[in-house]
Amino acid sequence: MSFPTKSPAIPSGAAMSRAAASHSPRMAPRPACSGVSVVAPASSVPAVGWQVRADVVERHRILRAWTRAQLTEAADIDPKTLRDLLNGRRQPTLGTVDTLCRALDVPLADVIAIIEQPRRARRVARVGGGAGQEVAQALLSLE
Repeated sequence: MSFPTKSPAIPSGAAMSRAAASHSPRMAPRPACSGVSVVAPASSVPAVGWQVRADVVERHRILRAWTRAQLTEAADIDPKTLRDLLNGRRQPTLGTVDTLCRALDVPLADVIAIIEQPRRARRVARVGGGAGQEVAQALLSLE
C-alpha cells in the first residue's frame, strides 16, 4: 500500500481557516485599571427560588409514626442530609426531595415552597476611565 507523498491541494482560504481552528484565540492584553468599579443596579424583578417546607416533612413523618432514622432508611438518604435539610442548613437537590416525597407518599408540590429572593447588584466592569468608562455606562443603560 502506498501513501501519497504530497497532500492534496487546499485552497488558501481553507488552509487559513484550518490553521486558525487548530490554535486557541488570542486575547488582547488587559489595560491597567485605576480602580473604578461599575456596579449594575439591582433589577426590579425579584429572583425566584425554592426551599423545603420542613414542617410538612416532619408532619408526614410523625403521622406515619416514623423516626427520622426510619425515614432516612425508607427514602434511602443519608441521615445527615435529612438533618441538614430539616434544619435549613443545606439546599438539597430536587432529586433528594423527590425521593423523600416518594417515601412519605406526599406530592412534591406540598413539600416545596417557592420564594422570592432579592437580586444582588452585579459587578459589570472594572475600568480605568476615559473610553472604558463610557463603555461601562453604555452597558448599564442596556438593562
